[in-house]
Amino acid sequence: MRPSLSAPPPPQTTHFITFYSFKGGVGRTMALLNAAHYLAAAGLDVLMIDADLEAPGLTLAHKRGRRKPAQGFIALYEECRGFIESGAEPDDAPHKLKGYLHSLTVKTPPLPGVERPGRLALLPAHPSDTSPDAYLRQLSELSIREVVGKGIAVYVAEVIRARVREEGFDYALIDSRTGWSEAAGFCVLGLADALAVVSGLNEQNLLGTKDFLEFVAGREGEAPKPVLRILSPVPTAEEDLKEKRFRRARELLGGEAAVQIPYHPRIALIEEPFVVTQPDHHVTEQYRKAARAVLALIGDDPETHLREATRLVSEDKIEESLSRLRRACPFAKNEVIQVLRLVITQTILARGDVPPWGDDAFLLLTRLDPQDDIAFNNWGNHLTRLAEMVWKDKRKTAEKYFRDAEKRLREAVSLAPEKEAYRKNLVTMLKLWADKLEESGDTRAAEKKREEAEGVSSTPATNRKKKTPKKRPAKPRTVKK
Repeated sequence: MRPSLSAPPPPQTTHFITFYSFKGGVGRTMALLNAAHYLAAAGLDVLMIDADLEAPGLTLAHKRGRRKPAQGFIALYEECRGFIESGAEPDDAPHKLKGYLHSLTVKTPPLPGVERPGRLALLPAHPSDTSPDAYLRQLSELSIREVVGKGIAVYVAEVIRARVREEGFDYALIDSRTGWSEAAGFCVLGLADALAVVSGLNEQNLLGTKDFLEFVAGREGEAPKPVLRILSPVPTAEEDLKEKRFRRARELLGGEAAVQIPYHPRIALIEEPFVVTQPDHHVTEQYRKAARAVLALIGDDPETHLREATRLVSEDKIEESLSRLRRACPFAKNEVIQVLRLVITQTILARGDVPPWGDDAFLLLTRLDPQDDIAFNNWGNHLTRLAEMVWKDKRKTAEKYFRDAEKRLREAVSLAPEKEAYRKNLVTMLKLWADKLEESGDTRAAEKKREEAEGVSSTPATNRKKKTPKKRPAKPRTVKK
């Protein structure tokens, strides 16, 4: 993952989320696709794994854009199986997935506080140039049942997980096979840290999903996996019948579904995710909600990060708090701004401290709110103090601080030219810079800075709005007879 002040910190692990449905046609793959694009727009690195081997929709949807025929999930599975059956330890498995991954373009703009999107890639079910006959042979030779019978499925899964982790992805979203199948069991029990379970509202969907959830929850000796329940597609009519089915869903699935994705005809007609083609649609908001709920499965959601960030501020653990805020800012811009202002007010301003993390806090705040003149002014003052502190021992660093301080203070003046205090702070900074230059014997540069300070002082504050001249009423035209 790219290091960035505004992006989340590098992950300690990859989180594997399996999207499962008891039956097809409920929008499972579309929910995964929308979540992947949305999370990538938040600066996260996301891998989609097409393990719906009998109906590899993700693979076919992205077949046209692949420049090179990447190897598929089946080939990776067989390679890892052969490695384990050879008697080798999982930790000794070959790393990286070169030749397996297909890079995709993130078509949604970055979310607030994110400099650029994260990586988005696909591990297809099979290479794009595989013929139907060849793929059917691969499926018939697939050895998942045999691997489960030998008791080595968990080791094969761990080798696959380790190789994905080596690629540095934050999230691996797995599109699983439906129903009761060996492939579905491998995706759910072997690969997944958590599950996003999608169900329709009719009886067969709900009964099958209920049996599946009970099977997953009741496995002896295994910790239960966190489960996100998604109802899809939810019809927009038949209100009485729909409410009846909602009650039945709550009864069978053990509570309220976290997300309800409405039916929309476009879902049946195109493969493009709604977060790309319909960013302002109410259906899109439900897909975003589903993505955020996926984060909540493993405690990576904005609500958790904001709660922890506020607690860390109260314990004076500001750098840890900033790390939490960076993670939350793509999804909770306004709330993060409030906490950042609290951090700056309680530490930098109230105490007069010059902490090393101050620059990061101001940078994040002004990226989230580029019109915050107070933040730019305080940031410039903070950098000025830093420059003064390090001038004697680190002049080059101090010069950079002064340059940055001038830039921030001029931005504050530009945003609020009527505030004389901002102008005075800029003049004070330039004069201090001039004094430091003169102390170092650079009189020419010092004189130039004093001239700049004089220029700022002599520029009048523009606190009056320009008057728009009133239009005179047009004279009535005389029509000659």
